[in-house]
Amino acid sequence: MKMKDLALLYGMSVSELCERTGYTRQGLNRILRSDKVVYPERFRNALYQLLVVSNNIELKEVDTAHERSQERFQILDKLAGSKGVQWKPSQAPFDDSPEGILKRVGTYLVEEAEG
Repeated sequence: MKMKDLALLYGMSVSELCERTGYTRQGLNRILRSDKVVYPERFRNALYQLLVVSNNIELKEVDTAHERSQERFQILDKLAGSKGVQWKPSQAPFDDSPEGILKRVGTYLVEEAEG
């Protein structure tokens, strides 16, 4: 893996990646190219730093996905409302068949006559 690819995974520049992990460019390049790490504890700490960044990215993505889902729901709700269709589970069933429409019209006429 190249350092630039790693930085992009975290939405960082290579400079930001180096700063966050506490390594120089040369140090990170050496680690990425070698089979072993000379100071495993230092590298472990760098990995923990990137894990924190990853978790923060995840939280933001989840929040953004939830907001987008809510926006989509509101659009569907407005669309259904503008067409006179009840569709949410908390609403009473709404029969859009021709028979159902005739029943509703008959019910409304009876309610108006009684009122």
